[in-house]
Amino acid sequence: MRVAPAEAAHVLAMLTAPAPRLTLPPSVYRLVLGQLALSEAYAFFADDAAPAPVVIGGLAPIGDGDRDCWFLVSPAAARHMRRFVRLARGILAERTGCICFVRPENRQGRRLAALLGFEPEAVLIGRHQRWRRI
Repeated sequence: MRVAPAEAAHVLAMLTAPAPRLTLPPSVYRLVLGQLALSEAYAFFADDAAPAPVVIGGLAPIGDGDRDCWFLVSPAAARHMRRFVRLARGILAERTGCICFVRPENRQGRRLAALLGFEPEAVLIGRHQRWRRI
């Protein structure tokens, strides 16, 4: 798996990749581009020849020294999750104050957060539960 600094063009590549293709509502697309602009962000490619990343993730500063850890995961990422989790853990291990927000009903989001070392907190912000990496 190859990791590179993420760019807006990588999001577009994920949206236009052949099946299985990532689909996003326009409001989420704008949110991701905003997060990308504010974040230390990475694109995870399945291999060196892959034209589109299978995951884009980032760490956006949100105050008090915390960083919002976010991920945009393509359906094509399923076969590559072990490698992605290993690489992402390595990146996160070098950072402090990492939190993420997951909807409690999002089973895959909860699983990914747990695999990356996040633990749920008793804090809800809207429909999202805050998780903190310990």
